[in-house]
Amino acid sequence: MSLFASLIKDLSELMELDIEVSANESCSLEFGDMIITLQYRQEHDDIAIFSVVTDPEKTSTLSDTVLRAALSLSYNGTGTDFNFIGLVNENLVLTNYIQIEGITSEELLQRIYSFSQSAQNVHDSLISMVTQKVQEQSADSSLKTESDPMTLMSVGTMS
Repeated sequence: MSLFASLIKDLSELMELDIEVSANESCSLEFGDMIITLQYRQEHDDIAIFSVVTDPEKTSTLSDTVLRAALSLSYNGTGTDFNFIGLVNENLVLTNYIQIEGITSEELLQRIYSFSQSAQNVHDSLISMVTQKVQEQSADSSLKTESDPMTLMSVGTMS
């Protein structure tokens, strides 16, 4: 059994869940609305932890507004709790890496929990930022329409 599989087995017992490790040494956990995936990277002897943070049902994943919001959040890592935002298969994904050497299942659980909170915060922030921008654009658009002389001229009638 690999070190990763052993660690996940201990984590499974700690969480009282049946966590399956796939053949490519990865597993997924659900925390609230977020799916958190752990992938062992043998060449780096670490675990990549990642989660999709965009929601195509609520916002267009690759719109200019979403990408600008993601860049704004990732500036100096302050809006992402120092995790990384990247683009994978047309989804924005939050990622970080955990060194596997010496980590306990308790420490791993804490790191997963902390990461899941960050992923949820980034997800919610993206939706909020995009919604606000759309509302601002809509308000700007209606202000322009109301002050457009061509619009006002078409409203009047001749008697």
